[in-house]
Amino acid sequence: DLPAAGFYLDDGCLLGDVDALATWYEAFGEAAAEVGLQVAPAKCELVADHAALGEPPPALANALRVPLRDWELLGVPCGDDESVRAHIARVLATLARKQRAIATLPDRHLALCLLRYCGDHGCIMHLLRACGPVEDWSAADRQLRSAVELALTTPLPEAAWLQALAPENGGGLGFSSAVELHAIAHLAADADARVLAGHLVHPLHSRLVLGDAAEGEMLDCRSAAACATLESANLFSEDLLTEVASSRRPGVAPAACRHRQKGWSLELRALRRDRAFAAASSPADQARLRSLCSQGASWLYGSFYAGGEGWLSSATFLVALRLRLGLPVLPAPRTCAACGTAEVCIHGHHALSCMHGRMRTSAHDALRDLLARLAREALFSPSLEEYVFRGMGTKKRMDLV
Repeated sequence: DLPAAGFYLDDGCLLGDVDALATWYEAFGEAAAEVGLQVAPAKCELVADHAALGEPPPALANALRVPLRDWELLGVPCGDDESVRAHIARVLATLARKQRAIATLPDRHLALCLLRYCGDHGCIMHLLRACGPVEDWSAADRQLRSAVELALTTPLPEAAWLQALAPENGGGLGFSSAVELHAIAHLAADADARVLAGHLVHPLHSRLVLGDAAEGEMLDCRSAAACATLESANLFSEDLLTEVASSRRPGVAPAACRHRQKGWSLELRALRRDRAFAAASSPADQARLRSLCSQGASWLYGSFYAGGEGWLSSATFLVALRLRLGLPVLPAPRTCAACGTAEVCIHGHHALSCMHGRMRTSAHDALRDLLARLAREALFSPSLEEYVFRGMGTKKRMDLV
């Protein structure tokens, strides 16, 4: 019997003494040949301390020899801390190039959407779950912030970046922080792995994963460090910390949970929303954030997007994002060109409410025409500017019918 064995389709991972592995490998090759399959020795990897192992058995002589201190399994580094950090640095460098390429797309709305779904930390979630506290992850947060600033063509003050980390329905842009997320992700992965231990690991060796019940201790130092990070943050509720602790009882596998990390992350989403409100110092900023929590404020990623004519231009979209994040839209205050009396601040708030000039009518007509176009594409037959009662002496008209 091998201490551990797991297969997914045609990929397998085995753990054990080299002689036992060689015996199993020969038996597996014979069984595969009986059903018309053939093992490819050149694609097999023998992970070991080869200096201490010496020459492997003949059955494993053609396997690729991988050092124990620096090896990977399905894209996850499994060696010592130094090799893990080197692997993470390479992945982050590749991700940074991808983020810069996305952020420089001419269509700024498309650039933001792709950054949110293809350039955020979801791309490295497997590393956050597997490696956890090995890396401090601040470099990942810095390069994501730089990419968002490049897409928005403006630097983000700390308050604006905290708002960008808030969920979309909380006034933010829905981005995440690897520094905040890695501990939860790693502990959720640790709990999920402990659930699977009974299916993959021989009972005699399960203490390597489940911990030693007799000694009352866990043997995984990375999970212990992640748990300490979670507790020292002083951000999470006692209920969450208790639930995390209950999943790490030595010698006991936690209950199976399909969406463990998602459930634990809900508290982090609420924390980011509350933090954005706490950073709003003025009544105007607080009112802006409250309005962004109303229905329809998540239009950034959930609205109909056709691109090109009939949609927001990149310049208009950037102004909308600046208004959302409380950033200046003008380089300096100026007098309103429509009414000629009011001073327009750098945030442009007066232009949203000025009742003079053509701006009021043009904004009304643009919104009316957009709704009419969407109605036609939905196979309705809208009519514009219909009189309420024809021949009744009133000039009142309905914008869209």
